[in-house]
Amino acid sequence: MKKKQPMTQTEIARQLGLSQRTVSQAFCGTGRLSQQTRDKILSYARKVGYRPNFSAQSIRNGKQNRIGLFMGLEAHRSPLPVKRLQGMQVAAHEERVSLVICTNPDRDIDRDLDLGRLLGGFGVDAMLVNYALDISEEMNNMLKHFHVPTITINSKLPFDCIHPDDRAIAFLVGESLVRSTKAPILYVGYGTRPASRLPGGRMPVHYSEIDRIDGLKQAAYKHGGEICFQPVTTFADTGMEWLNCKRSGSRPVIVCYNETIAMRVYIEACRGGLFAEEDFTIVHFASQRFSDQSLDDALKPIMLPEFEIGYRAVKMLLERQRSGNSLATEAITLVEIPVLPNMTPSR
Repeated sequence: MKKKQPMTQTEIARQLGLSQRTVSQAFCGTGRLSQQTRDKILSYARKVGYRPNFSAQSIRNGKQNRIGLFMGLEAHRSPLPVKRLQGMQVAAHEERVSLVICTNPDRDIDRDLDLGRLLGGFGVDAMLVNYALDISEEMNNMLKHFHVPTITINSKLPFDCIHPDDRAIAFLVGESLVRSTKAPILYVGYGTRPASRLPGGRMPVHYSEIDRIDGLKQAAYKHGGEICFQPVTTFADTGMEWLNCKRSGSRPVIVCYNETIAMRVYIEACRGGLFAEEDFTIVHFASQRFSDQSLDDALKPIMLPEFEIGYRAVKMLLERQRSGNSLATEAITLVEIPVLPNMTPSR
């Protein structure tokens, strides 16, 4: 009995009266095919049980159709919010590429990272660099050396980066708070950290801290609001003193850099006998919501555009890979601000 030959793209092309190149483009998502032609080819392939061999295609064109998400194992250096990952997955699905998580112990980044071995082991064509903090100069130099197309997330270099527009977002938040609450505002952040190589020996923990403070200042100046700034390390003393002083005339608002600081402020205030919603209001910049709904209600999140950042990062990376040219850094302003009532008590 003659063995049935497996279906091939050449045979599909012959049966549909199309060229083999047209059929190949339909499966690869390339070319300028009409949607009607592409759907016709894919529908017929499903009908006859044909599956393209993407491994063989990768060998022929020298590309793996995989992009890497490079990140470390320390959460504070490589945060990966769920919404950001979802955005990456949606974009990767649309672009017909695989997304591979490429992790490396953080301490090795500053010493003996063998990027060639890493790229070869994961088989990726381009790389999303998911480092918000302390990515080493050695790592950046290695990426350049191996000519790996990259897009860096939450970095603010002039090219090949994507990040929230922290200054614009903070301005919108400050404007909303000043208009809706008419109450004094205290911003609580990380402050500075040691930096022996810089004048003064100190630097911000992250550029977004500077931008958020600037945005809040601009909003307060424009709308006549009162705003103060406080590092979290001294909140237990001077921050609580400010809070007790201001709550006698209105319900003050505390804006926190992130959910971690919001929790610290919330706990410290509770220790001092104060209660959120009754004595003051906390809002915080957030990459994802608390799993506990009661905490989410008490510590009102200002949701950053993480899905949009993840989605756009993949699109930028593939554009960078195809063109071979650097892209201007993008800043995304979209933000979800909690709606607050006028919290100034009536007299």
